[in-house]
Amino acid sequence: MHLYLAVRGILNQINRWEQDWNADYRQFFNNKNEFLGMLQTSMRPIRLYEMVFPEPQLMPILRKLQPSAVWNPAYNKYINMLRIGMRLDKMPDLKSIPKRITTDAHCFNDVNIVGIGLKKDRWVDGKEQI
Repeated sequence: MHLYLAVRGILNQINRWEQDWNADYRQFFNNKNEFLGMLQTSMRPIRLYEMVFPEPQLMPILRKLQPSAVWNPAYNKYINMLRIGMRLDKMPDLKSIPKRITTDAHCFNDVNIVGIGLKKDRWVDGKEQI
């Protein structure tokens, strides 16, 4: 069974909450109701971020992030539902994002980054509408 949750809080508290759940074991039965043993609960984070920066910096930011396609094409429908539900514009085509020149402090090879969508700033009388 897979249960998807949205969690918000202080990072240290969220990390402890995850660790506590990862230390939780549950009885595991097969489809014939035969006990197979104890199974460790697995908390696999899927984090959602809102990154805020000046609009003209979009391509330099994307160049540094290097977003990729979703790790499993079957998940595209969920990314699209998130984008539509959050009323976001589509991401630029991945092929249009220039390749990173060098690695830097923000480069992690083990982190899969999938772009969901964009929301442009709204301005009224020279003031940003948050």
